[in-house]
Amino acid sequence: MFSASLIAQVYHFDTREIPINWYGNRSDFTVNAVGELQLSAAAGTTTALLSWPIDRTENTSWEFLVRYDFAASATNYASFYLLSSAEDLVSSTNSAYYLKIGGESGATDKLELIFQSGSSKTTIIASQSGLAGGNTIAMRIRICQLQTGEWLLFGDETGGRNFVAIGKGTHVSSAQFLFSGIRCLYTSTRRDKFYFDDIKTEEPFAIKKYEFNNEKQLTIIFTKPIKNPHETQLDIDLGQVYTKLFVENVLEIKTDNAIDPGQYTIRVLNAHSIHADTLISNLAVIKKDARYYAGQLRITEWMSDPSPTYGLPEIEWVEIINVSDTRIETAQLSLSDPTKKVKLPAYSLKKDSAVVLCSAGGCAQLDIHNCIEADALPNLNNTADSLFLWANDTILVDYIHYDITLLPNDYRRNGGYSIVRTRLPQACVYDQHLAYASEQQGGSPGIASGSITQVKLRATSEFISDTEAHIFLNAIGSIQGQHISAYRTINATSLVMNYSTQIELLFEEAILPGNAITLTLDSIKTCLNHTDFLGAQIQLVHPKKIEKGTVFFNEILYNAYSGGVDFIELYNTSEEFIQLKNIYFMYADPKGRQQQAFLKKNLTIAPNDFVVLAADTTLLKRQYPNTRIENCAQVPGFISFADEGGTLIMKNEMPDTLDMITFNDDLQNPLNRSNEGISLEKIDAYKTYYSAANWTSSASGATPGYINSQNLSAPPEESQPFYCQPCHITTDLNGRNDYVLLYLNPSTTGTFASVSIYTLAGELVDKVCVNQLLGNQNIFQWNGQQQSNTLLTDGIYIAVAEWWLPNGKMRTAKIAISTSHY
Repeated sequence: MFSASLIAQVYHFDTREIPINWYGNRSDFTVNAVGELQLSAAAGTTTALLSWPIDRTENTSWEFLVRYDFAASATNYASFYLLSSAEDLVSSTNSAYYLKIGGESGATDKLELIFQSGSSKTTIIASQSGLAGGNTIAMRIRICQLQTGEWLLFGDETGGRNFVAIGKGTHVSSAQFLFSGIRCLYTSTRRDKFYFDDIKTEEPFAIKKYEFNNEKQLTIIFTKPIKNPHETQLDIDLGQVYTKLFVENVLEIKTDNAIDPGQYTIRVLNAHSIHADTLISNLAVIKKDARYYAGQLRITEWMSDPSPTYGLPEIEWVEIINVSDTRIETAQLSLSDPTKKVKLPAYSLKKDSAVVLCSAGGCAQLDIHNCIEADALPNLNNTADSLFLWANDTILVDYIHYDITLLPNDYRRNGGYSIVRTRLPQACVYDQHLAYASEQQGGSPGIASGSITQVKLRATSEFISDTEAHIFLNAIGSIQGQHISAYRTINATSLVMNYSTQIELLFEEAILPGNAITLTLDSIKTCLNHTDFLGAQIQLVHPKKIEKGTVFFNEILYNAYSGGVDFIELYNTSEEFIQLKNIYFMYADPKGRQQQAFLKKNLTIAPNDFVVLAADTTLLKRQYPNTRIENCAQVPGFISFADEGGTLIMKNEMPDTLDMITFNDDLQNPLNRSNEGISLEKIDAYKTYYSAANWTSSASGATPGYINSQNLSAPPEESQPFYCQPCHITTDLNGRNDYVLLYLNPSTTGTFASVSIYTLAGELVDKVCVNQLLGNQNIFQWNGQQQSNTLLTDGIYIAVAEWWLPNGKMRTAKIAISTSHY
């Protein structure tokens, strides 16, 4: 009898016939009177074989009964082919796994599981000598192949089903196997004394696979449902308390703390499947591989210029902290700069712990226990360099770039002090905030400090053409097109790069230079497969090259306080975004000495907004705490003005003279006691020509990055397209002033607009309308509540309207709205 299903093939030979789909030397075999497959070869032959097609699963078990009415020898034995690539088992090109039963001289015959590829043979399992060395053989054999590559061999020497483990081994082949079979090698006196019965191929009751779903959860899947989950016992040494839950053929194990990478032995006792069979093996080894991702470790402190010393040894070193939930083995890590990479030695770095890496001999000088040495650390440049931390040479775990000209210009810049990371961003995000160490000895190598800080999604953008743009996010992950909403976007794809995620956008209509659009990133699937950054709004700017009559000098500090820094403030009088890259400045002091400065990097100035240029923006912020640092750009080696003033000229690439000013103390307010630390401000920012009468002293010392204290200017008179009436909401729901009316009436038809409400901190509160086609007159209501219809705290909120004209230009307007309970 033959029966087949998705999980079993069984041959009992009850019908006294060899199955019709068996191939080979059919005439050399017969089914005898007791229903056994018996060799019945013709005289003069020495070998006979049969093969048949198989149904195979990821985990497969073979079982069969074999009898010899003789003592096996080197010329009389059988091989059971578990898996064969070819129908012809002895093909010279065949790949196969087979069990050799006997085949040796004397009484040393044994069972051997062999893999053969062509003429090459590999023994996977071998029993003890003599197991198949009796005068006769009657043995029932079971062999299991697990998807892990492990092979298990069991046998019952009486022919029953009390199987005893014989051996196990591991072997994997990528060959395609389609057949099983039997081959008999015999002499003339043994040509009818081989017997086979109860040949069965099935999926055994075993652990099919396992998966660590996250750092605290392990799922084990069995090949068959568990019959008695409440009686099944589980023993696995995870080093911590765990809970288990059986659901049909799935076992879920959960822990309170992260499971460290490593090998774990699991023992499952008293488990039976719904078919009443027991596990083929109640022991299994489960391996959790180390998982590496961006932000798992952080480079937190480094000494790039150790001389002169303030207490620490004069050696370079780098500190690394494990901010993940699990222990990390450092042997898989390497550290590099742009030219050299070194492997880290073996060290078990616990979570929330630090280790210091230095060159050979450095740990003894540092005199700390958590220190490891590389043959030669990459040479850290004193002034500027980049460091990269790699896992398996391919995964960028962290990187930093330091430039001491961007750090405070104090005595620590001369050496002897380490550079530290003041904030550690969350996983999958690259971000850095650097400072000099504050410890008196110059640093704190090996002391884990700093905490994870949620940083905002930071984006830079680049227009490739008027219809294509790229956005670079400081997060590693994947983004689907349907998770991005943007004006006239027709396609969006993401590509993970070493330091960022690049989003490629295509637009159905051109976005003309000088304009910007706002897109909403609904979600990003981070490198940890988590969804994050929901609802993040990103402004995509397509700046226009600077032209005459758009950007002018607006404020100049030329006589800074002692130890301070000079600056120039520019103001964009246009309604377009302007690219400042490649403009340059020429300065001559009253004695004719000249300086020049050139802007090499992308720098955009928004419509009716400010940009401040200075050699040290940190120092500028310290001088003037109200500085709008987001409007400041640090330009290393920028112009340092003479205290007596001079002449300053701004030019573009053409080269057109964009603006020019001659300044000195004559422009300052004569009532000033001292002009030191007091900037010159332009009174009317919209006057395009130079006039000494249009400049005067700042009333507050300086106003870098925001409106001048002496400002009397206003944009050219235009109709107000966006306003509110009333502009105050009472939140007591008494029926009076329960909402404000927002009027948005652009002069051009065919315009799309979005109106949103924000807090003063820039957090989105409500979306009044999104990408709505406007009519001639448009009125929107806002009731002072959030999107979830919950009341807001009393205060000031900003209504922002953005509208896009048919020619691709975008306009933005803002108005303030107040809310209170009365």
